Amino acid sequence: MTDVPSPAPAGNLQLGPLISKAWAFMTGNLVLILVSYLILAVIGGIPCVGFVLMGPLMIGFVRIIQRRLKGETPEIGDVFKGFQEFGRGFVTGLLMLLCGLAVAIPLYVVAFILGFIPVLGIVLPPLVMIVAVFCALALIVFSFVWPMVASSTVSPTEAVSKSYKFLLANAGPMITLTLVATAIGVAGVIACGIGMIFTMPLGIVMMVMAYEEFYLPKSQPAA
Repeated sequence: MTDVPSPAPAGNLQLGPLISKAWAFMTGNLVLILVSYLILAVIGGIPCVGFVLMGPLMIGFVRIIQRRLKGETPEIGDVFKGFQEFGRGFVTGLLMLLCGLAVAIPLYVVAFILGFIPVLGIVLPPLVMIVAVFCALALIVFSFVWPMVASSTVSPTEAVSKSYKFLLANAGPMITLTLVATAIGVAGVIACGIGMIFTMPLGIVMMVMAYEEFYLPKSQPAA
């Protein structure tokens, strides 16, 4: 693996073609992607233990996508290869969780308190929706963290920093990309949760493709 170049302003991101390519990639590698993701989801869902294992498994899963995009032939079992960098995977997952909670908890607390004020009871549902939107927007900072950690030698904190700087330079495309990818991933939950088996990995594939086609080509080597 090599280091990741520092971010620079990017051009326009073609979201439509990106979604089409992600869909074609998923349908063309259905067993590989779905089974790998199921391993990630099942083990990651184990109480207490799952949180510790989720990060390394995520590195392994993202690398499967990255290798397949390059024409290589990864195997389903490669999802476990992320454990070769257990520390980086765990710290990355922990860092993202803590930052997400730092945004979500205060917003939910405010919404909960306002719910006890009768006059605001009518507007509470919209407030909850606003909280959800803010949480989704917070995810934008981490858009390229997993692809960056999986394909480079950068530390988790440096990956967050680089992703954040890229967001500042490309706010419009990044907000649109992340919200669409998140919406696709969450859409499967509506279908009794079954659909997320397909939509969640599809959203991840989109972000990995965007990293390869949007971040890397528009970045310049660090001075």
